[in-house]
Parts: sequence; C-alpha cells; structure tokens
Amino acid sequence: MDLVELPFKKNIFTFLYHKLLGVESTEVIGLIVLFLLGYSILNLWKGSLKIKEVIGLAFPIGFGAMGTILFGYQFFTSGPIQFWALNIILLIAVLLLWIPHFIRFFRIGSSLNPFQLIDKVTPIKKMESFNLIQFISLFFAFIILITISLKGIYWPIADWDAITTFDFYGRVIAAEGKLVNSIVLEHVVGSGVAYPPLTHLIIAYSYVCGFAEPKWVFTLFYFAFSVVFYAFMRRFVNRTASSILLLLFVSTPELIGFSAFCKTNIVQMVYACLGFIGLYIWFKDRKPLFLYLSAFMLGLNAWVRSEGIEFVMIGSLLIIYELYKKRLSWKSTIAFFALSLSLFISWQIFMGANESLSSFQQVEIIKIPFFDADKLNTIVTHIYGHFQNIPYFAGTFYFFSIFFVLYLLFLKRNENHIFLIGIILVVVLHIFILYQINYLGDNMIWLLKYSLKRYIFNYIPLCFFFIATTYAFGTFTKRIEEFLRWDFTGK
Repeated sequence: MDLVELPFKKNIFTFLYHKLLGVESTEVIGLIVLFLLGYSILNLWKGSLKIKEVIGLAFPIGFGAMGTILFGYQFFTSGPIQFWALNIILLIAVLLLWIPHFIRFFRIGSSLNPFQLIDKVTPIKKMESFNLIQFISLFFAFIILITISLKGIYWPIADWDAITTFDFYGRVIAAEGKLVNSIVLEHVVGSGVAYPPLTHLIIAYSYVCGFAEPKWVFTLFYFAFSVVFYAFMRRFVNRTASSILLLLFVSTPELIGFSAFCKTNIVQMVYACLGFIGLYIWFKDRKPLFLYLSAFMLGLNAWVRSEGIEFVMIGSLLIIYELYKKRLSWKSTIAFFALSLSLFISWQIFMGANESLSSFQQVEIIKIPFFDADKLNTIVTHIYGHFQNIPYFAGTFYFFSIFFVLYLLFLKRNENHIFLIGIILVVVLHIFILYQINYLGDNMIWLLKYSLKRYIFNYIPLCFFFIATTYAFGTFTKRIEEFLRWDFTGK
C-alpha cells in the first residue's frame, strides 16, 4: 500500500481507516508503546494531573525516553534497527518503571491503581452553563490543528533542510542502526547532523514503525502541546481566558507552517516551554512531579538543539536560589541537575569522541570576553525586528507588551513575577550567547534573519502563558465570562 499516493486515490476516511486499522499495524503499536512509556514515567513521580495534562504530556515524554533508549541501543547493534527488538526493550522499560509500585503493593499493601496519576473526573450530570467564547475559540483552534494534521499526512517532505539532513539522516539511522553511519563518514549529509540526536532518533523510530513519512511526529507534538498548554493555563485562569489564548497560539502564522515541517524547531519549543511552565507550576504548588517533569523536559529541550541549554541554565539558577532560601533539599536539587544536564553532557562527550560528527559544527564559542558594539547592535536589532514581524508571529509580542504594561500598573496584584523574570533572563542569555559565537558556516546576518526567527518559537507560548497569569487578563476575561454565560439551570 502506497501511503503517500493513497489519499489522492481515495477519500480521507478510507485513508484514515487504513492508517489506523490497515496493514501497517506496527504504526499503531509504536504509538501505544510510546504513550505507555510516557505515562509510566509520569506515574513514577508523586503528584496528580488532569486527564488533558496526561494526554498532552505522555507522548512528548515517551518520545524523549525512547530517544534516550535508542541512543544507548545503537552502541550494541549494527544493521537495520529491528522494530520488535526495539519495542520489546521499550516495553521492558515500562515494566521496570512499575517496579516501585509493585514493591509498595507487596510490602505495605498500597493500592496498585494504574490510573492513580489522574485526578478523579467528575461525571457531568447536566450542562449548567454554556460558554460561547470557549466554544468558538476551541472550535477554531481544533479546525486549525486538524488542518495542520492533514497537511502533515498528505504532503510529502519538501523543505531543503529535511531533505538534505533531518529526514535523510533519520532514514539512514533506521537502516544502519548508528548515529555515526555511512553518510556521516562520507560527509554527504547536511550540517544538521551536528545537532543533538533526539529529533534524528525520533525520525528513525518513525521509519522503524513503518510510517511512510515522519512529519506526523511534528504534528503530534504540536497537537499534544496544544492540549497540555490549554490544561496548564486552566490551572490559573478560567475557560474563557485559556481558550482565547490557545486560539491565538495555534493561529500564529509561522507556527502553523513549521508544525508540519520535518525540523527541530517545534520539538524544541514543546520541550523548552513545558519545562519552563512546569517549573513555574512547581513554584506554585511544590509537588515533586512538576519539579522532575520540568527537569526532564528542559533536559530534552537541550537534547534537540544545543542552544536549549539556555533554558536549562536559567531553570538551574532559579533552583539554586530556592536551595539558597532553604525551600528545596539538596537531594531534590541534585535530581533536578541530573535530569536536566545528563543528556546534554552525554551528547557533548559523544561529539568530542567522534570527529566525523564534530566536523559538521557551524559555530564555536568565543571563550575570551570581548566588546563589539556593532555586533551587539546587529543582534538586538534583528531580535527586535522579529518581535515586530506580524506576518511571522501575528500580534503575539504586541499583545505581550500591552499586558506587560498592565502587569506593571497592577504590580502588587500579580503573582507571576518569577515567570517573567525567567523569560527576561532567557532572552538576555540568548543575546549573550549569540554575541559570543563565531560563525563558521553561514554568515551571522543570514542566521539572524532566518534561523533566529525559528528560535523565537520558544518565546511564543511563554508570552501567552505570562498573559494568562496576569491579574489584568484574568480579571478582564472573568468579567466577560460572567456577562456572556448562558445559564441553563433556570435560576
């Protein structure tokens, strides 16, 4: 069955039927295994989540855990990666993650409930109110996400970086079972192979599972993130506010385009933002689940693109501050550093040990401090220009600016200071790192014009989440919700 040509020969329902229930059963098995792996890791940490949060988090965590296992798997195999061999290893990992629960069950007789992670869902006995704004916002957000998903299913990979690097490299990893493979040794692949390996390993797993193309992964990341992003906002604001901001987020023009591209940017955005937002939630409720979730997500973000280490560094700085204030134990601090830094360090060691990979690097860090006013001005000017670019990011940063001013006006009533400080520190650190980089490949101006805009993806959800947690937006949308609520109770 030709999965690429099939949609143009039959209708979409036939296509989706074959995609889910047809001969490619390995695709469905692969997705189930990843979900179980992600859920088992979440269930290992103490805490509780809403069902929307579990659905949105399980796949990104599952992909990240699969990537770490596959990274180790490649040291012990040669030749094509075998679907059943790899997935049996993943299932064994799932069972190992449940060992602590079994131990507690047999030792102290605690409940062995596989759904203990999920908060109880209260049955809906009757519809008491109808939120028109929520309905309209979620409806159009869903339409956008479905449209993006269909684009990822129908259209073949066409962008240059994917053809020459990401998709090409992932195919060869799946075929040869190695990161240092024939196209790396012969230097016939793009420079993107020098990026940390998670995206490449995810693409390889897609091919191992029998998918015709890996673009579905990036669409799934975007879809899953949208679900959990909405759920995280609901922890702080009402349905009206969360649904409006979700619609604004998913309708960001550049994100719509890149969510169906076979590149690293959407994947990094998901991990970086979940890590940062998860850390903020931990600051608010102090549940260990969100501390470890944040550390793991931040670590995966730096395992997608090396510049993601900026988020790890700022997150670590905030954790050190908590340790200094004696609001966090040494044990938890060490666990945070281990989860957030181990993958990045492992990749740096791997790169250093394999000159064939390190030869693809396009930048080097200038270790000696210097001052170049023209270079600094060029970097800041391009970042500011991207923030103003409506065709790329719509009104995201204008919207953020308005509520930043309102945040200052109602400073004492806001409780999200630590989140804003984190955003500012990440931006400042990114400017500093751009300043300290020597560009070996493309010139700096080209990178600032085209590559930098994709890094700014990481700021978009953070801006909307900051808006969601401001006193002004929460109060404004609360008034709207009360005014437009349709009451069906007859009271």
